Amino acid sequence: MRNTWLILLSLGLGACATNVPLMRTTASGNPEFTYQNTTLDKVSSVIAGSCAAVGAMIEQQTNNTIVCSKEMTGGQAVMAQLAMGNAYSTTPKQSVRYTLVQLNQDVRVWATMYTSTQMAFGQVNQVQMTSNAAKNSVQIQLEKLAAVLGSPKNEVDLEPIVSTSN
Repeated sequence: MRNTWLILLSLGLGACATNVPLMRTTASGNPEFTYQNTTLDKVSSVIAGSCAAVGAMIEQQTNNTIVCSKEMTGGQAVMAQLAMGNAYSTTPKQSVRYTLVQLNQDVRVWATMYTSTQMAFGQVNQVQMTSNAAKNSVQIQLEKLAAVLGSPKNEVDLEPIVSTSN
């Protein structure tokens, strides 16, 4: 019965979904940005600050990685818990993993997004967020951080693409 309900729900949601065009094409297929004339420490600090500013928790921070997570709320959390877990699962959370690499005087950052929940006996279910809307949201954030860092926008990073696929 549960599987039938989930199939009907996913079909219903799929029919309502609109295809948002992807803002930028990148080498990884994920949001990316190159901050010019800066250091890993500065970029890492600004990204951590932007996570905190939206109420996200920093789950992991190393020299080259930052993982920010925030618990989902409302209907979105209920839908994710139905799709990924069960009544005994933790509240699902959305996470963004930022990977930072120093390239001479520049820092390249790319991000991957996922939703996760922990089951009753510790198993973690994780689903990558690959929609253009999710990618665009993080891409916008990365581009806004350039102003905070005083980094000019790299023209290569800002080439728009014409795409309507996820």
